[in-house]
Amino acid sequence: MTALAQSGGFPEAPGFDDHLGLLSRDLSGVRLLALHGVSGSGKSTAIAWLLEAHPAFRGRPCSHVTGSGIGWRRLNLSAELVVVDECRSPRDLLGLVRLLRCGHRVLAASHLPLWTSAALGLAWPALVLATDRDSAKLERYLTGLGADFTAERVRALCKGFGASYSHVDLVLDFDGGRDFDRACDRFERCCRVEIRPTHPVRRRARSIPPLRSGRPVR
Repeated sequence: MTALAQSGGFPEAPGFDDHLGLLSRDLSGVRLLALHGVSGSGKSTAIAWLLEAHPAFRGRPCSHVTGSGIGWRRLNLSAELVVVDECRSPRDLLGLVRLLRCGHRVLAASHLPLWTSAALGLAWPALVLATDRDSAKLERYLTGLGADFTAERVRALCKGFGASYSHVDLVLDFDGGRDFDRACDRFERCCRVEIRPTHPVRRRARSIPPLRSGRPVR
């Protein structure tokens, strides 16, 4: 049985691992569908499959916008269904509110904390899910690639970086796509990954007293 069949997906979407069971849900009454997760965790891919295969969205007129940098006040959309990709700032969250108030149905791929979209569910029917917490989907992905791996090592990767297909691909490059555990060892020896906030907190500059002549510098 395929991963798609196990998760209850539609036969019209072959090859898509619907680990959240989106394609089998009744989404007819949902005004906001928000998928949250790290880059490469499948947010935009899942939305694309919903537009292609789910009866609540398939064949309906749809507008696409990218959250970052959009002039939300000047936005004029005629389609009932709006896909918003790359929500990264509070300004993008206000954009979602504006769309919902105007009567649109919104599918959003967000990098913001999960609670930001969950809070909108107090005012509009919403389904808010995380795409980067399921290590089993990465195990199925690695199996499909024919790579050797242990479940413990996959779970460790998810704990540190989230369940991201892109990160798996990056790590596998360190072993030619054959042995995931060995690739992780080489990756950890060669690389250091730093995760920084999108908007870093500004720190107060420290004043450095001038050096006095005749005194040694330590």
